[in-house]
Amino acid sequence: KWSDMLTVGRKDGKVAVMGPPIAELRDAYTTDFPRDTGIQLEYKPVPNANLIASREVASGSPTFDILEAGGAALNDLDPKGQLQPIKPLLVLPEVTDPTAWRGDNGVLYMDKNAQEMPRPTSSLSPLLFINTNLVQPGSVKSGKDLLDPKWKGKIVATDPRIAGPGASTGAYLDETFGPDFIKALYNGQGTVLVQDDRQAAEGVARGTYAFGIGVSSQSAETYRKQGLPIAAELPPASPGNLGGGFAPLVFVKGAPHPKAAAVFVNWVLSKAGQTAYSQAVLEVSERKDVAIGNIPPYRVPKEGVKYLDTYENNYYMNRRAQLSSEVKNILSQ
Repeated sequence: KWSDMLTVGRKDGKVAVMGPPIAELRDAYTTDFPRDTGIQLEYKPVPNANLIASREVASGSPTFDILEAGGAALNDLDPKGQLQPIKPLLVLPEVTDPTAWRGDNGVLYMDKNAQEMPRPTSSLSPLLFINTNLVQPGSVKSGKDLLDPKWKGKIVATDPRIAGPGASTGAYLDETFGPDFIKALYNGQGTVLVQDDRQAAEGVARGTYAFGIGVSSQSAETYRKQGLPIAAELPPASPGNLGGGFAPLVFVKGAPHPKAAAVFVNWVLSKAGQTAYSQAVLEVSERKDVAIGNIPPYRVPKEGVKYLDTYENNYYMNRRAQLSSEVKNILSQ
């Protein structure tokens, strides 16, 4: 079946993948996928890709086949019937073997029917990033320590009202500590809100702020690799949450290269595809045979620690929306 799929897929000429504007991911995909399959890959880097994707699919003539841009497609595309099932397309034995994946339960899915949206990574998102010249590493035992008056005006956060790492962290804090804490942190502590998490990471790295909330690992690592004093902080009482990052895949209706797209979803869930993805985006693959490599240790979930999985279907579709709405209301007061 795989050989047949490859033969037919090559007749499509290429596959078009829309995803986040991460150069390392674009380079990995456009190099490794053609090498392994003989099919060219066009990578379309788009910020807020889910909204653009939904409009294109609604037009009936999307310019892409596969969207890989996080979980928001569950809200933006799935309710409109814009997704095609992926599970029936999976034929590679190393992908369909349940024991190839952590927990021996096969590929994880975000959609409740486990058909349309495979989610192949589970990475830890730290609660905080700190400037190590201003904060002693390991000194923060709980998110509540941020309410110390000495940190007033020294905290920056990616705006939790905007989809992305800020919203995810805001919902996590509300789930963990409740609405009074949200009010005290974002309003009472004079937390500075920015729209771009890279801006928050730079503020921490350069010492303008002591703490950064809702900062992605990609942004933090940019400055850490420059030798600046920014580091992840995982308080024991609130170590962070699990998520699937950008990794969830959707195959849209009206895809212009459907046969090549079928090849891509098999490849990206294989050892080769997951290695390319995880090393480019610094996310931990659910595959057992994909090495951690250059992924920062703070991204790797620890055995025996119970984390909130923010990409679990019920939480993502129901509880997270409630929490995000509550956070927005508090910040508007």
